[in-house]
Amino acid sequence: MNWRTVDMSRESRRDQFAYFQTLSNPYVGVTVQVDVTELAVWCRERGTSFFLAVLYAAVRAANGVPELRRRIEDGQVVEYDECPVSFTEMKPDGSYAYCRMESARVPYEDYIAMGRVQQAAARQGGTIETDRRAESP
Repeated sequence: MNWRTVDMSRESRRDQFAYFQTLSNPYVGVTVQVDVTELAVWCRERGTSFFLAVLYAAVRAANGVPELRRRIEDGQVVEYDECPVSFTEMKPDGSYAYCRMESARVPYEDYIAMGRVQQAAARQGGTIETDRRAESP
């Protein structure tokens, strides 16, 4: 995955990044209402995963915004060319495992197929333990 260091002295958002650097776990979340009725019908008609369809759209949209691909690493702000996504997948015993999807820069059908494989692997042998690979850079 490619990345570049961002010169924050020239960025208008430098104060926000300085604030986030002081946090021990600098994450942010957003909640919005979205009407997904048409997508739900479309997925149902095609027998495809609604969750993976939403994930595909969300990851592509987020990766389309350079500021959302930025992370604080070793005190510097870096911008990745893309960021993967990770989510939890419920295992047969009711526990959860992390599942990581590397790229949304593939055609939709390929992403859905890859997602199903990744979900199955997480259900069969995944763990809830995180490591550097399990987190989005």
